Amino acid sequence: MDKPLARRLNLETSGKVTIVEPVDRVIVEDATINPIRDELKALIAEKKNRLVVNLAKAQKVSTYFFALLSSLHMKLESVGGGVKICCLDSHLAEGIKIMKLPLNLYPTEQAAIDAFGR
Repeated sequence: MDKPLARRLNLETSGKVTIVEPVDRVIVEDATINPIRDELKALIAEKKNRLVVNLAKAQKVSTYFFALLSSLHMKLESVGGGVKICCLDSHLAEGIKIMKLPLNLYPTEQAAIDAFGR
């Protein structure tokens, strides 16, 4: 009998916004990123197109993961949604700015949720 896959995201909702928080503190290898990608795509398939990604617990995140979030953001933005990132360590936030990825960063989860109301 196959073991069920462990969930890589904790999920909450706030109105029409889905808040996702990776359970992993280190998100750098395909073995971690691919299951997260699959869970995010499953949410999108369920028409959850407003995602807040809370990275408060993340200590190390690869550029590939940020590129994935950027790609999902552009896809969701075309249907009136998007991806907002919050609670990101200042070093990781600086990395996103250097890469010039089209990601919206917010200091708090509530600020990211509120940004969808605009």
